[in-house]
Amino acid sequence: MAPYTTDGDLALDPLLLGDEPQLATAMRDAGFRPDLPELRRDPVAGPVTEGAIRSLPRLFGRRSGAGVAMAIRALRGAVPEAQVATLSVGYVERLLAEADALA
Repeated sequence: MAPYTTDGDLALDPLLLGDEPQLATAMRDAGFRPDLPELRRDPVAGPVTEGAIRSLPRLFGRRSGAGVAMAIRALRGAVPEAQVATLSVGYVERLLAEADALA
C-alpha cells in the first residue's frame, strides 16, 4: 500500500515533508487561494464559516482540546504526540489572529 494517495487535488508525500510541513505554502503553490473574507460574506457559507471559527479555540486552543486529541489520534505513530499538540495549538492561534485581522 502506498504511504499516501495521489487521487486528490494535492498529494503530499509524508516522507518529504520534514519536521514542520509548510501545508499552506504547498497549497498556495498548487493554486489554492483561500479567501476567508469572501466565505464570511457568502449568504450560505458565512454562518457556517463563523461557527467554525468560533469553535476553533474550544477544539484547538489548548493542548487538552478535543480537536488536538483528534489530531493526535489521526497522526499516531507518524508524528510524536507533543509535536502534534504544539503544532495544532500554534497553527490555530496564528489562524485566528489572521482571521481577526481580516474581519
